[in-house]
Amino acid sequence: MTPMAATLGSVLKLKPVMTQTEDGKKLEKFAVKRTMKSAVQEIINYMKEKKVDERHIIYISHARALKDAEYVKEQLKNHFKKVEICMLELGAVFVTHGGPLCVAIQYIEK
Repeated sequence: MTPMAATLGSVLKLKPVMTQTEDGKKLEKFAVKRTMKSAVQEIINYMKEKKVDERHIIYISHARALKDAEYVKEQLKNHFKKVEICMLELGAVFVTHGGPLCVAIQYIEK
């Protein structure tokens, strides 16, 4: 996101949902939601479309946003009961891309 878009989104309390590009080199907009709840639901819907199941591990990473990360974990546990879910703190390089207080959700096949 551009700094202007991030500032405007912050003022309007928008929750940008970003995704990694196919080449894995940058982030691009996936959706913009008004609440954390609707942003998480958008991600859950996508993960269901991709058939995330017990063959996968879900990682929730956060940048000093433990409360939001715990909320995300609880929502994911409700929808993906058999999937292992791990929570991690983001390192400085990732915080540079996502910003402070961001929450990242990733899933990989075991």
